[in-house]
Amino acid sequence: MLIQQFLSPLKSQLILAGIQVFSSVWVFYDAQERHLPRPLRWGFGSLLLWPLIFPWYLGRRSKPSAPCPFVEAPAGPVVRAILFVLLIVFFILIFRGPPAK
Repeated sequence: MLIQQFLSPLKSQLILAGIQVFSSVWVFYDAQERHLPRPLRWGFGSLLLWPLIFPWYLGRRSKPSAPCPFVEAPAGPVVRAILFVLLIVFFILIFRGPPAK
């Protein structure tokens, strides 16, 4: 990438992460302003799966009346249970720390 040619790897990663976070926050507020269903899902989706969800949202925001069942559908109990288990596993992996040698 162009940014990696001029900056150190750490600085370029921080800049790219900042762009991702800023654009995800923008997606959340823009979805609220346009009254799209589930703006929080759009925001978190673009934060976690930025290369997929962010361009999808850019296409979606021009057609606010078009349905988007993947992101905007109500979550059933099975989906909620799976997401809850994934969240618990994520926090366990983060707070456990590095493996002992």
